[in-house]
Amino acid sequence: MRTVLEKRSLDRALAVLSKVVDKRSALPQLTWLKVASINGYSQLQATDLEKYLTVRVRSITDEAGEVCVAMKEFAKLVKGRKKEIGLWTEEDKLVVQAGGLKGMLSLGSVESFPDFPVPTYDAVFPTKLLGSAIEKVGFALPSKDNDRDYLRYVLMDGEGESVNFVASDGYRLAYLRADVSFDMRLKFPQNGLKVLLDLLKREKGESVKVGKSENFVFIAGTDWELALRVSGWDYPDYKAVFPQEFKTRVLVDIKELDRVLESFSSLEMVVFHIGEVLTLRAEWVEYEVSAKVEGEGLVIAFNPKFIKQFTEINEGTVEMLLIDEENPVVFKLGEDYSYLVMPMRMR
Repeated sequence: MRTVLEKRSLDRALAVLSKVVDKRSALPQLTWLKVASINGYSQLQATDLEKYLTVRVRSITDEAGEVCVAMKEFAKLVKGRKKEIGLWTEEDKLVVQAGGLKGMLSLGSVESFPDFPVPTYDAVFPTKLLGSAIEKVGFALPSKDNDRDYLRYVLMDGEGESVNFVASDGYRLAYLRADVSFDMRLKFPQNGLKVLLDLLKREKGESVKVGKSENFVFIAGTDWELALRVSGWDYPDYKAVFPQEFKTRVLVDIKELDRVLESFSSLEMVVFHIGEVLTLRAEWVEYEVSAKVEGEGLVIAFNPKFIKQFTEINEGTVEMLLIDEENPVVFKLGEDYSYLVMPMRMR
């Protein structure tokens, strides 16, 4: 193999590929970067067997070929270099050259590098909408100490003329509806979302391709392809958990509520006193929040972190819909974006 890679494209590729390799794996193949060069571009690949990422980088290739090298050592050699990166093989080494600087890396066995799943694509979807929708609901995914593995996905549920995005940890649920024609049901695993969002943010195309197989979901942009492993678990019926009738309605500016919640961020519980006004109390802290209250008054408690994760990423007037102190509360921003939260039992 003998090729010259465009440095800026290589830097962008390595920034996301480095998040896919399993740096602590006992299997050396999972710490490797595979480089396959042909005329016009080079294909870079990395995997941890849960995420499979391919990125294409502009290059000038004199001799086609493919090699595997340790990602960490390769990235260290090219980091900070401003010139194009030349690669060629000499016996069992890969020579890496940037200007007058040259280094050599040991080669791994290409035959030992894991096989990538063959992608199938069935639809396209707007790039920015996919990224923003995942961010709008993804905060509600389970934490590391939550053992509900069947919920460790952002669900993308197409209904023909619209599509719903859903995420939940069993105690709260975030829901976003988008008026885009889509009739597939996809699950994006939690452990692949950071890589996927990075790719969507760098994507210049207006849409990406999506598809699935029995064990993978596939997403592809102009110069990258990502396969994420999924389980066969069915996603729960998210529509069934939304209450249909409410006794209390509270309208409040979400940024004002967010500022007040900041004062409770170190506490485990905040109590909402809803009457003629809205007052938040916990231990020695008390704040009144400007709000419009309709219906019955009540006292209800929440984990402040759960509420703030919603308020800090949104703006506008939020509608709180309540039944009593034991049933879930729905926070609504417009007709298409809702956040359902279970209250806490007050001591």
